[in-house]
Amino acid sequence: MNKIVTLLLFTLLFKSGFGQNTSSPQYHSKTFDLIDESFNLSGKTKIGNLSGNSANTGNSTLSHLFHSFWNEANKQGANSFTIDSIIHHEDNISIEISIYSLTEAELKANRDKYPRNKIYVFGNIDKRKASEKIQINDTNMDLKPLEYVSYQNQVDEQTIVCVRGPRGAKMSVTGEEGRQPMYLSAADSGHNGISYTSNGSISYNRGRVQPVDFDFGSFLVKVLPEKR
Repeated sequence: MNKIVTLLLFTLLFKSGFGQNTSSPQYHSKTFDLIDESFNLSGKTKIGNLSGNSANTGNSTLSHLFHSFWNEANKQGANSFTIDSIIHHEDNISIEISIYSLTEAELKANRDKYPRNKIYVFGNIDKRKASEKIQINDTNMDLKPLEYVSYQNQVDEQTIVCVRGPRGAKMSVTGEEGRQPMYLSAADSGHNGISYTSNGSISYNRGRVQPVDFDFGSFLVKVLPEKR
């Protein structure tokens, strides 16, 4: 029978792309990949299920929940996951995932199924924080906490992303063939140092547009509503 673990207390402290002050993460695998819905899992044995709740504030944000999932999955020998259930109730989010162990080749094949040249920008993940002003090319908007916006960049297209108003940080991204999605934070904070790479041409001025960890970004896209 698959083991079900409920994560009630998040004691791991770390620093994420949304400004959580922390100690070093405890997980061991280099990545904790969201398995794309189109990836064929036939023949793969599910290691177990994990479930947890985020109050979306303080030390109980989606960042803490995701890294708690990551740590517990590593303890059970898993390095990837599917999302089985997302329940939004009042200001809380409850999530259940299934965890798997994929080979390096399978992890690469899974990432190859991610959308190409997509840019995602997230608002704050602490519900107490203010909305952020962002601009993608000529489109201006206010990005509320716990929501994101996406833009489909094209090969050789230059896209300008500005966050925190006209005097904030500015980023230029040129699309390239086969570039994996890019996850960015509109919040003015540091990121946790987990490796972040992209194949696009990127330049910065007037400060830095903060990248969000690739695995955490793909998780947020599934969990949070997109601004329309």
